[in-house]
Amino acid sequence: MSDSSSINYAFILGHVPELSQAEIIKVLQNQNVGFEEILLTKEVFIIETREELDALALQERLGGVIKIIRILSKASKQNLQESIEEIVKTSAFAKASADRQKFQFGFSLYGKGDVKEFQNIGLNIKRKLKEQGTPCRFVVAKEKSLSAVIV
Repeated sequence: MSDSSSINYAFILGHVPELSQAEIIKVLQNQNVGFEEILLTKEVFIIETREELDALALQERLGGVIKIIRILSKASKQNLQESIEEIVKTSAFAKASADRQKFQFGFSLYGKGDVKEFQNIGLNIKRKLKEQGTPCRFVVAKEKSLSAVIV
């Protein structure tokens, strides 16, 4: 299914991952959403679909899902900082242009990942955005991921 019209979504699973995954599959099937399973871990279930999902409506319906994330871009370890910088700069520019409010960003890590590395990337991006005149705030949490409340 991988092509330019496909969309990837990540579902952050609850305390019983197997039940959360089964719930997602059943709800999507009941809504006649065609999808392909891409990845399943104890924390994350990633699917690929050609249909845009109504994440807010799904979030209300799926009791076993903590967050639903639309994946906008993929990056490798080698170009991680550059890829994140590009995404953040594009988003910050769009936000600043649209409503002139402070741009807020942060990172949630699932699976393997070095929290310190992402904190350093975030601080570097914050510094660069401020140098360009974009008011911003880098949000950090004590855990590896930002809670739904912080987000």
